[in-house]
Amino acid sequence: MKISMKMNPVLSKEIKINSRSTKTLVSLLIINSVLALIGLIVYWVIFTSYNYNDYIDYESLVSFYTVMAWIIFIMFLIIIPALTASAISGERERQTLEILLTTKMKTRQIIFGKTSAALCTLGMYTIVSMPILSLIFTIGGVDLLDIVKLLGMILFTGLFVGSIGIFYSTVIKKTIGAIVSTYFTELFLAGGTLAIILVVYYIMEMNNVNYTVYV
Repeated sequence: MKISMKMNPVLSKEIKINSRSTKTLVSLLIINSVLALIGLIVYWVIFTSYNYNDYIDYESLVSFYTVMAWIIFIMFLIIIPALTASAISGERERQTLEILLTTKMKTRQIIFGKTSAALCTLGMYTIVSMPILSLIFTIGGVDLLDIVKLLGMILFTGLFVGSIGIFYSTVIKKTIGAIVSTYFTELFLAGGTLAIILVVYYIMEMNNVNYTVYV
């Protein structure tokens, strides 16, 4: 019995467009250039600490993994709204949304295809940045499981923020408005989360509760 799997047409079209887009190549170049610069700084610190102190402070150098991970995370938080918040509003501005709605695809298939395409692009950005991030393996203190956890966190966050971007892209007609609204929602959620953490930390300090923070 032959089983055929048909890819979502919207996803297939978006993958082809993104793979041939100059904007994708430029963004990949920028991301890898920034991470490569950080990698060079890591090695510069290694040799500098060795020359001045006759020993290499590996413990402090492991913190560069945290810095690089945060930089990747923040860069993707900036990129994701641009990928998703223009998904539906962009079709509306190009006057192709009506044509898309006349096809046999259901609305959820269109949304799924747009969201999946954004996640595929995010996954591509993540994968191509991993070799530079893996430079930390030459220093030690970070294993493959840490890289996998970072990858999972980025993709899960990408799905969450991407869903917000798709929502605003659907309800707001202009792409700029959808992108700005997504950024403001990101800031609100991040600020709210930070405020909750600070309040909990303050309460625990006031009550002299012993606690352990795992990073």
